[in-house]
Amino acid sequence: MTSDDFTNYSFIRCLGNGTFGSVRLYRDIRTGQKAVIKTIKFLSNNISPDDVANEILIMSQLDHPRIIRFLSCFEDCFAEKLNIVMEYACGGTLHGIIERHRLEASPMAEKLILRLFCELLMGLDYLHMRNIIHCDLKPENVLLDVNMRVKIADFGISIISENPWKPVQGEAFGTPIYMAPEVYTMRSYSSSSDVWALGVVLYEMCTFHPPFVGSTIDQLSHAIHSGDFTPIPYRDLGYDKHFQIIVKMMIQPRAEDRCTIGGIICLPFITKPFYETIFA
Repeated sequence: MTSDDFTNYSFIRCLGNGTFGSVRLYRDIRTGQKAVIKTIKFLSNNISPDDVANEILIMSQLDHPRIIRFLSCFEDCFAEKLNIVMEYACGGTLHGIIERHRLEASPMAEKLILRLFCELLMGLDYLHMRNIIHCDLKPENVLLDVNMRVKIADFGISIISENPWKPVQGEAFGTPIYMAPEVYTMRSYSSSSDVWALGVVLYEMCTFHPPFVGSTIDQLSHAIHSGDFTPIPYRDLGYDKHFQIIVKMMIQPRAEDRCTIGGIICLPFITKPFYETIFA
């Protein structure tokens, strides 16, 4: 833990509350910069200190423009709370962007989808090369900075693995709509389960809804295990057909049949915009 504490921050507003605790926006009075403080209450839910320690360990190892930056952490021993201080991404979330376009019945621009997708590829590639599996990639966990650039966030159930390409047992479920079949059946996570989730996110950016739905968890699980989904109507939307091809390569029921992040980056449709994004 650092020597940081709330005396170094002035409260601005609450960004969200949940059973885990709260997320609030502050200003660091030492620097004048805004920062987000995620306060976790151990007594109010099933989150253990070890779970939070894992999240902090992972975040403290990361330094990449497409990953939300960890700044510090400090305890409140009397209230049994832990506070994680992170950079503030003021552009909202990818979920917010998708919802706005859905409500306006206005397709997202192909160029925007491609850039956001490439930035997500960049962030996931960085994580996997450092033996980290995110385990809960979804639009709500994709933050955007002032320039609308991706910042992957929320490493609460992420896993450090000796080899992220080999399955490892996780102790927590991610978000059902974005979970790969093997996560449902065996709680088995790997870089390939992150690829599945990214494929679902790409599909959702194009269509404003996930590829698999169900009124119950069992129905959703059945749909996901079948691997059958309505293709992206790319002609009607004015999109390149490669969006549908790439989604199909990522949303394969068998983990070993899915394309890797590196394989996607090497696709001709992706390579040029991917490297343009790096040097933008």
